[in-house]
Amino acid sequence: MEEEEKSFISLFEEFKRKGEPLLKELSEIRKSVVFPLLFHSQASIAPWCISPIYDSISKVKSRLEKGENLDIILFSTGGDADTASHIAKMFHRVTKGILTFIVPRIATSAATLLTFAGNKILMSPPSELSPIDPQIEISPGRFVSARSLRETLDLFMKLAEHPNISRSTIEAFLQTSPIAEVVDYERLLAHTEELAVELLKLRMVKDETKAKEIAKKFVKEFKYHGRAITIDDCIAFGLNVEEISEEEWKPVWEFSKLWETIIFLIRAKPGSELKALEIGNGVAFIPMERAEETEEERSLVDTLCRLGISK
Repeated sequence: MEEEEKSFISLFEEFKRKGEPLLKELSEIRKSVVFPLLFHSQASIAPWCISPIYDSISKVKSRLEKGENLDIILFSTGGDADTASHIAKMFHRVTKGILTFIVPRIATSAATLLTFAGNKILMSPPSELSPIDPQIEISPGRFVSARSLRETLDLFMKLAEHPNISRSTIEAFLQTSPIAEVVDYERLLAHTEELAVELLKLRMVKDETKAKEIAKKFVKEFKYHGRAITIDDCIAFGLNVEEISEEEWKPVWEFSKLWETIIFLIRAKPGSELKALEIGNGVAFIPMERAEETEEERSLVDTLCRLGISK
């Protein structure tokens, strides 16, 4: 286990060695603070991510408060919408200059919501956003589409009317499903739409009617959550999206490919521990196999239990 963690760290250190000069190059071209915010495909946007992001942005806070622009290189497949909104508002609050989200490849679901807080979004042909479907956390750090769960529940309730479906099967399904959240799907939709409008109005879209139209489009008007929303789609929908210049794109794309290599090479079992690791001015969230408890850690846990403090 220890050897695996060392291997993970070695891979990430190599990523930093090659990636940080690219971040510096982009910063020099754009005369901005470049902040990578990277989520491994096995790491969702979740409440625990806020603290490391806050710690990282605090290190450049004085520069941002003096008016330097903030460029966030975002790579994420999504997660919790409320957490994304919270993170977006943190960035908005400390940035007195222009706040730009750069999406080299993927910023989907809750990550799409996060981009709404910027003055603008920079994309290119490989970039994609997605519909913002409310997500429900079914286990720590694991989110699934509320719409999919709702449709599954509706289908199961129809099947439950069949005489061959046992009562124990029905009870087992109901006990393991987040029924309350799924039944409240319409309220979840409305809440997510409100978050989208709120973030759009911070900088990108001052007109409330237009903000509501864009939010409705992303939250309610797509039949499939996995739909790729391209740069041309985003422009057509009314977002302030620009195609990144060729000069800026070169370091961004090279950096993105390095990160995708990390995602490919670092794979962990479900339930693995997630680590927040510094990269440039920003932070990357990657999974690592949970280490075995040491004798000292077990002793500490025993002591805490005797004191009446649960682990």
